[in-house]
Amino acid sequence: MDELAEVNRMSDAGHSDFAVLTRDDERMVLIGGFDLDYYHDVQVTFHGVVSTECPEFLYTPHFHDAGAEGEHRHFVVRDEEGEYHVVARGVDVQRGKVFHYDRGNLLRPGERIAPWVRRGAE
Repeated sequence: MDELAEVNRMSDAGHSDFAVLTRDDERMVLIGGFDLDYYHDVQVTFHGVVSTECPEFLYTPHFHDAGAEGEHRHFVVRDEEGEYHVVARGVDVQRGKVFHYDRGNLLRPGERIAPWVRRGAE
């Protein structure tokens, strides 16, 4: 998938910290960036997850669609610590800077504030 190749390029270019944001019965969302304390630049969402083997934090991960597994796709995620597997219906990638704190009126076009951030008076 071209989207995953772009995530891999971003990971190699310094957006190398990735963390699981949410994981439930249906989806797993990973965020990645240079400094996850302040923002993320990429979000990888696996939909229709039927099995996952992935740690909470990854460093310089590479994502690969390993092909069909029944009605789902088998995704392989490799980082410095090992190889992990996700079986899901599909994956979506969102790119763009998402701040983890309120920046008030300082947002540039295409930037946004993470939904969990408590916003100041607007």
